[in-house]
Amino acid sequence: HSSFVLGFVVLAAYWVGGLIPFRFGYLQAERWTRGEQKHILWVTLLSLLALFVTPYGLRLAQYPVEVLLRQKATLVLTIEWLPLSFGASYARFDLFIVLVALLLFLISPVAIRLDVLLLLLFTTVESCLHVRFLLFFAIVFAPVFASLVNRWSPGDATVRNRPLLYASMIVVLAGGMLTLVPSRAKLHQIQARLYPVGAIQYLRSHPVPSRMFNDDVCGGSLLPAFPGHRVLIVGRFDIYEYGGVLVDYVNFINLRGDPAAFLDKYTLDSFLLRTTGSLGKYFA
Repeated sequence: HSSFVLGFVVLAAYWVGGLIPFRFGYLQAERWTRGEQKHILWVTLLSLLALFVTPYGLRLAQYPVEVLLRQKATLVLTIEWLPLSFGASYARFDLFIVLVALLLFLISPVAIRLDVLLLLLFTTVESCLHVRFLLFFAIVFAPVFASLVNRWSPGDATVRNRPLLYASMIVVLAGGMLTLVPSRAKLHQIQARLYPVGAIQYLRSHPVPSRMFNDDVCGGSLLPAFPGHRVLIVGRFDIYEYGGVLVDYVNFINLRGDPAAFLDKYTLDSFLLRTTGSLGKYFA
């Protein structure tokens, strides 16, 4: 996966954070010892060598650059590459947690290492630019938030004297997590709303020619349901961009250009369309 680049971002942040010792307010950095420098260097070199231990050789290491240079449409059309929208509930929750962390830091500041600050800044900016980086941000932010909250928790002696209190906290947190797990009925309901469950059941008893037009959501459902069935596209946009299929598909579903030219180019035998949207109305 091209996100392996993030591992080298972490290594670079740790390397920079240990070059020069200093303390500026609550920001600090300690120089790595000679042994620690050798350790980081060996980890970096071995990680670089590990990139070649794949069936694709150097092609895997080149792929992140290929995404940036040759997959412009994929970056624009894929939801996870879009900027973070605070209209989503999870985005507002993340913003609330970050504001709580800032408030805790203002009330009771703690020292923060340069490498941690660099990673926080990088993941914050990238999360705002591309929503997929929120996961990376959470990994970096969680231990920082824990250190801030820890300043307000009882000391070690109190912890040992209050096992029931902390056991109760664990039970409450576990119970809260379990309430968020959807039931099987809820999962079926979500599946039926997002994916063509009814259409697949119909196609099982009413087969149609396999050169079928479908949208990217339906394609991922048709492939496992009908092995050998030929679909136009699935949700992995990157593999469709090189031959121009992705751009043709996006123009067609948005009725840009000549729809008849698209139909002639791909010689489709059947269509699986949603009743909503401009394309469904076009064929109605």
